Amino acid sequence: MRCPEQPLVKSYLGNLLHFLGQLVETQMIRSASVSARSSCCSNTIETDSLVASRSLLRIVITATENLIPFFEPFGKLASKFLKALLKIWASADQDTRIIAFLRLRQLAIEMPESHNMLEAAYKGVDNRVVSNNRAAW
Repeated sequence: MRCPEQPLVKSYLGNLLHFLGQLVETQMIRSASVSARSSCCSNTIETDSLVASRSLLRIVITATENLIPFFEPFGKLASKFLKALLKIWASADQDTRIIAFLRLRQLAIEMPESHNMLEAAYKGVDNRVVSNNRAAW
């Protein structure tokens, strides 16, 4: 049965995923530019901006804790959220990785078995670990 609020919830979750993706891209670009620059003043400004981006990313991921059950009727959005969390888990700083891993775990546990989130989470984590180990060699 479809409730009248379902399109609004789907729109909200889709916009949240878009915003999360933009935050991840911004953080990756800023961290790459900070490591590429060498001037003292610009590094301070860029580093402050990078810290603010990381903090915002942590806040958004933490805020999704209560939204996980709303992903249940939307399998495609749940898969996109899983991929975004995997990307964050594989590339962010340690504090953000921990929060992303907790949301990954919550998503895998709370979603029904018909969505195969647990298997997808295991596979995604395994793929990210292998690709990060290859990059380290």
